[in-house]
Amino acid sequence: MITEFSTIDLPSEAIPLERSPVQVAVHPKHRLSDRNEFVPADLVGETLILSPFEQRTPGERSLLDQIEAADIKVSVLLGPTSLQDRFWQASLGLGICVCTGADRGGLDCKRLTWSGSPVEIVTALLLNPDSRASALPALIEAIRE
Repeated sequence: MITEFSTIDLPSEAIPLERSPVQVAVHPKHRLSDRNEFVPADLVGETLILSPFEQRTPGERSLLDQIEAADIKVSVLLGPTSLQDRFWQASLGLGICVCTGADRGGLDCKRLTWSGSPVEIVTALLLNPDSRASALPALIEAIRE
């Protein structure tokens, strides 16, 4: 199974495939759009467009944890489950979409990278320990090289 983890929650048995920074996507005329990076304090008073609670991405959870720990006041708009639909809402100026550098798309949004982030998002392969697939050792060797 291929899934995402924050570097804090990465299981030791996971095989990392890709690492990417946490980012936010903003409307091109947003007050932060002239920057390439942001810090959580820059989001004071903003509306974050997030996945439904049970489907939050590791990037969304990491940024929310940091915002809550710093007691930064933001509004939360529960967006659709589709990342592309949340990008669309951000491109309309309805709020800020949390994403990663590996996420494709973005429509008409400017992306800002979380400066000094304590985490990265890792796309990793988790193997089924009961798998008897004959090609599994070759796959693992190819990934690790």
